[in-house]
Amino acid sequence: MKKVLIIEEDLNISEIFHLVLSDHFCVKILHNTNNAYGEIEKFRPDLLLLDHWLGKAKLAALINKLKNDNRFRKIPVIISSTDDTVTHVAEQLRADSCLPKPFDLDDLLNLVRKHLEQG
Repeated sequence: MKKVLIIEEDLNISEIFHLVLSDHFCVKILHNTNNAYGEIEKFRPDLLLLDHWLGKAKLAALINKLKNDNRFRKIPVIISSTDDTVTHVAEQLRADSCLPKPFDLDDLLNLVRKHLEQG
């Protein structure tokens, strides 16, 4: 079963992510970026879903570290945000895609599936 690691500060949104995705994937949720890289090393996710509001600098550092690590550079990274510039932010941070909030539940599942099928 494919693994999805979600880093989302909003408990309600993380619960929605879990409810939608856990029937199809093994899902783990973190609520901050503290020790995120260590969790990635242990969990070995096939996809990351990151909340933009965790902080652009923290996300940039995490994504750069992943993209420069041969073990993890091919893991798709999706950034979710209520910010209407999320597409631009995702491009700046070298994420593979973005998920604007609010989102349709089917769009969430389809986006995750699309990226996991490509990998």
